[in-house]
Amino acid sequence: MSKWWVKRYVSDADLNSEDLTIAVKDLFDMEGEVTGAGSKVVSSWNNKAEVDATTVANAKLSGATVVGKSITTELAFAAQGVNPFFGTPTNPSYPDLIPGGSSSGSAVAVASGEVKVGFGSDTGGSIRIPACCCGIYGLKTTAGRVSTQGVWPLSQTLDTVGPLAKSLENLAVGLKIMENSDFSFAKTRPFMRVLRVRTSASTRVESAIEVCLRAFDELDVVDHPFLEQDMLCQAGSTVMGFEAYRNNSAVLKEAHRMDPWVRNRLEDSSSISDRSYGEALSYMYDQRSRYADLLVEQDAVMVLATVPSPIPPLTKAYAHKLNVNTLPFNVLGLPAVSFPLPSSFVCAELGSIQSSLSAGDEGQGMSQSGGEVAISVQMVGPPNSEDRLLKTVEMLESRMI
Repeated sequence: MSKWWVKRYVSDADLNSEDLTIAVKDLFDMEGEVTGAGSKVVSSWNNKAEVDATTVANAKLSGATVVGKSITTELAFAAQGVNPFFGTPTNPSYPDLIPGGSSSGSAVAVASGEVKVGFGSDTGGSIRIPACCCGIYGLKTTAGRVSTQGVWPLSQTLDTVGPLAKSLENLAVGLKIMENSDFSFAKTRPFMRVLRVRTSASTRVESAIEVCLRAFDELDVVDHPFLEQDMLCQAGSTVMGFEAYRNNSAVLKEAHRMDPWVRNRLEDSSSISDRSYGEALSYMYDQRSRYADLLVEQDAVMVLATVPSPIPPLTKAYAHKLNVNTLPFNVLGLPAVSFPLPSSFVCAELGSIQSSLSAGDEGQGMSQSGGEVAISVQMVGPPNSEDRLLKTVEMLESRMI
């Protein structure tokens, strides 16, 4: 069993299989508990929350049982899932690889089967990246759709919250209870047009996405160059860094107690100017309008790899920049779901990973145990199209048997 919690409230022995169990990231307020934001510093001076975060209150009203408050990277300001103080949750699928972050604990709790739904936050990929690393599903919701009241802020402009789960059905349940709605994708229609984006240097990753899309012949798949990707990443880094520093600069008063990686990143963000921030915001809002219009007018989704590089081992956790494919969609404010491709399907279509490795292609990565990391696909839709996104994934999965 991997330790994924900062604090656990219910033991396995006290749970039934029919219970709607959740893990809540240590950014979400829970009445009577200290929200530590993955930080020894914050945990030492923050007061106990007087009320639950809106999403937690909604979940409790829905009958959910909070099993534990889950570990996050410090201040949610890193994508690897490493936390030197509360412990780095062990990736249950690939123990020598990073779990991904910053919603590492929630992802591991789900992947290990200890809860049905994990509550996470996503500012630049912090739900989708751990979903990819752990081979599960993760949903970044439309900007502003789900309340962030009572959630420790990293970047209020980019912050979103959403669920992680091992199935589409539980992913939908997670969103339903977070927003206290009747959310369902059962009776909606899928998207039938795909704007295909290729960003990975891995032939195996890109070929796997191709055969996934070809599994449903009726799909209209067209290439999309996504020329704005680098500029969106730059704008996102500027907005995130500027706001992260202003929201969390007090923590630097005890910088010696911080994760060195997070401390350095927060200190570097202090030099971002008001002018750079303003220009990045202006660019962001222009692109949000442009891409919302594009996807609505074409009634289309964008499809690309969630993480376009191998998942790194714990010993080289910072070897790759993990959020290059995810951060742009926080800037654009669009909903995005990450889902794993069945390894049996990929191997049947493309051959074993060994053949790719012999050609110098690591795909999504390999564990020391010999297991291939499940290749994860990111699907991005128009604003508030979460139901149709999940329906489209369901449609594709019905052909990948």
